[in-house]
Amino acid sequence: MRAILLVISIFLLLPPPASAAPTLNDLEVRLRVLEQREDRQDAENQRTREQAKAAAKSEADGVKDTLSAQVQGLKDNFNLLVGIGGVVVTLLIAFGTLGGLWTSRKARYEAQEEARKGLKEIEKSLVDDAKRDLQTVQQSLEAELKSAADALMTELKSTLDTAKKQADEIDDMWRNMPQSVAAGQQPQLSPELKAEAAELQKTNAPPHALSPRNLLVLAIGELEAGRHTKAARYLQALVEKRPNDAVAWLWLARVRFEQRLFDESLDCAERAIEAARADGDRKTEANAYLWKGDVLCQQGDWIGAGDAYEKGRALWAELVEQQPDNADFCRGLAVAWSDIGDFYLGRGNVAEAWKAFENYRALMAGLVGQQPDNAAFRRNLAVAWGKLGDLCLDRGSVAGAREAFEQCRSLMAGLVERQPVNADFRHNLAVAWCAIGDLRLNQGSVAEAFEAFEEYRSSMAGLMEQQPDNAGFRRDLAVAWSRVGDLHLDQGRVAEAREAYETDRKLMVMLVEQQPDNIDFRRNLTVVLRRCGLVASLEGALVEAKGLLENSQGIMDELIAADPEKPLYLRDKAWLAGVWGDWHNQSGHGDDARRCWRDAVEGFDALELRGTLDWMGRRGLAEYRRKLDGDGAQAAETERVLVEQD
Repeated sequence: MRAILLVISIFLLLPPPASAAPTLNDLEVRLRVLEQREDRQDAENQRTREQAKAAAKSEADGVKDTLSAQVQGLKDNFNLLVGIGGVVVTLLIAFGTLGGLWTSRKARYEAQEEARKGLKEIEKSLVDDAKRDLQTVQQSLEAELKSAADALMTELKSTLDTAKKQADEIDDMWRNMPQSVAAGQQPQLSPELKAEAAELQKTNAPPHALSPRNLLVLAIGELEAGRHTKAARYLQALVEKRPNDAVAWLWLARVRFEQRLFDESLDCAERAIEAARADGDRKTEANAYLWKGDVLCQQGDWIGAGDAYEKGRALWAELVEQQPDNADFCRGLAVAWSDIGDFYLGRGNVAEAWKAFENYRALMAGLVGQQPDNAAFRRNLAVAWGKLGDLCLDRGSVAGAREAFEQCRSLMAGLVERQPVNADFRHNLAVAWCAIGDLRLNQGSVAEAFEAFEEYRSSMAGLMEQQPDNAGFRRDLAVAWSRVGDLHLDQGRVAEAREAYETDRKLMVMLVEQQPDNIDFRRNLTVVLRRCGLVASLEGALVEAKGLLENSQGIMDELIAADPEKPLYLRDKAWLAGVWGDWHNQSGHGDDARRCWRDAVEGFDALELRGTLDWMGRRGLAEYRRKLDGDGAQAAETERVLVEQD
């Protein structure tokens, strides 16, 4: 019984078994059955003892009867002998009586011993049977309990392994996100993590009540969707919980940058640098310097920005020097050169931009040579070729642009062929078609340009159907409609141009409403407002045109105030001045029209002298020179440089 109690105690102390193992109710039922069997066995043992006692009593009674008969016989003999009076006979009878008494005692003792032995054997047999039954039950219980415990431990281990794998997965993604985004890959949650983020959002829990892992999942999800304000809430809570997390500070710097909170963004970038340096994380430190450069550019601190970019590049170069075979470090250095190229190009230093982009291309070509099946490396190489192609096109090198764009298109077409469902690859291929369309338009091949832009537009429309919430895809679809509208307008199809521009405008208004702090979206909106204003002027809708142009002017003034030396903004400003001239011309104010056209030409010329006017700006320069006093000589010269003969 003590063994059974011990088994029950052990069972109660163990954790609940897994669903596949016996339940507690099952084991309790089995114990009750065993207890009932034990009760029945005890009853049977009691009956056996009583039967043995009855048999022993019956045997003893028989012996007693025999002895009584013998005693009575002795009494009769004694009386007979007394009657005879023989002394000798009397003595013999006495000895006989004593012998009978001894014999009866011996018989009774032997009967009792026999009964006792029988009882002991019965009891021993019952105890042995009970022990065997108990041992069998104990072994069965131990096996079942062990099986339940093993199943529970297996389930717990599986759960822990899954949790660790998920934690490692999101942590790795989190650590590699800054470099991946710098290389052109947007943050993206797996379907499982997206579902987790959706469930977390349903709880409406405040950020400070969430775990760091939950904050990571939600922050990445908001970054992927481009919702920077919500992402900032989660990231702010994350850095409060993990103040030494350099990557968290780095992402908060980026979000504040998108919100145009440049002072806060710079502070976050500095904290990221300090945390990474303290942790010995030179990779994150290098990325933080590159992002610091982006912030300083927005603040107009070109010297500080150049210094930050160079420090980031130097850190990557040191890592590559220490581990020249580390592909991750080599790609980091390549991306740093890409950022530096964009910086120099934005400042009008074409020569340095070219060298930086060429370094970017060379490093990525080397990585592709080492790992030809690495899709990410091939994608980065395609991007590098695209940057060089844009620079060639802006510099008037048609042959160089054609080669670069074809390399870009070929690489991306190969990636799409291998992974046709990869949205990023399809997007990059669509952008390559846009570049080819720009090249053909620059060469005057209108039909071929239209074909390329239609490929761009249809590809982006297909991507938008698959990912309707992707802001980057929506923006590129808007750009595609803008390109199609430009071609219609060049061919005099004003109504078709208006339809294309209106589609562009609806898409951009939606994006700016969703992300009012996104500078690129606001700049795209001011461009399409200008185009819609031009078409409205050509159609005679002068009131509508004036409202559209005023809206464009207001946004443009804000952008230039924030970055007064950015060539792209200055080019757009010159073009807007030219469109205002078109409006005045349609309104019958010739002098005002000529004044605006002159402002446009002067703005384009200033950029050309600095070497920062792109191919599209040259098209505007040629157009508005033609409209000024019939200055055919200068207009012809401008048109000549648009196309360089192979």
